[in-house]
Amino acid sequence: MNKIAKAIVKLKWLIIIVVVGLTAFFGLQLKTLTINSDVLSSLPDDDPVAKLYKDVGKKYGGNDMGMIVLETDNIFKTEVLEHVKQITDSLKTMESISTVTSLTDIIDIKGEEWGIEIGKLIDEYDLPDTQTELDSLKDYVFSKDMYKGSIVSDDGTATLIMFTILDGADVQAVAKEVKTKIDGIGLQETLYYGGLPMMMNDIADLIMADLIWLLPIVFILIAFILLLSFRSARGVIMPLLTAVIAVVWTL
Repeated sequence: MNKIAKAIVKLKWLIIIVVVGLTAFFGLQLKTLTINSDVLSSLPDDDPVAKLYKDVGKKYGGNDMGMIVLETDNIFKTEVLEHVKQITDSLKTMESISTVTSLTDIIDIKGEEWGIEIGKLIDEYDLPDTQTELDSLKDYVFSKDMYKGSIVSDDGTATLIMFTILDGADVQAVAKEVKTKIDGIGLQETLYYGGLPMMMNDIADLIMADLIWLLPIVFILIAFILLLSFRSARGVIMPLLTAVIAVVWTL
């Protein structure tokens, strides 16, 4: 033991240089540190229920689907429909999004005497701009179960825009880009975000916000306890320095 202690003292400057160098190297890697907020990745792969959930989500895209709810006093207004179209078009321009479904871009299926007619519910290039057209659209939407209560709320004050993220894309990064892009439009209506991708983004933001506040508070409390225990600057600085080095190395 004495030999080890003597060797450490003899090579103290070399050890200090190596520790400082490694700490600086590992510290530079912190900029690439990411938070994994994917709750699905924490589910065990050998659990049959978790495996079924993942398989269904992967096959049908449910785990990669995000939602935006636009709420206002009345959805059936020309300016509101224009805002829905604006959100829809903004999402379509994103390379990581494969499909977008909204009130201004949804397939409408009608039964006719001669068969089935498939078209768009609304002509996105010619939105309803008269009260008669808006009332007609409202009556038609509320007469269809596939729209009422799903794409448009029962009271006509909210509408849903759904989007699917491409397989293999960074879900968290795409969700963050979606929120930044849509919020940047500056719409007067109230927007709500939902779906697993958006939830993952919110969880990551909450974790980061907690870390920003939690780490300084923890170090202050530890420093206070060390000061009460050792009543010296060395007794505070050395343990804290050791803790900082350990945290940097392990991250």
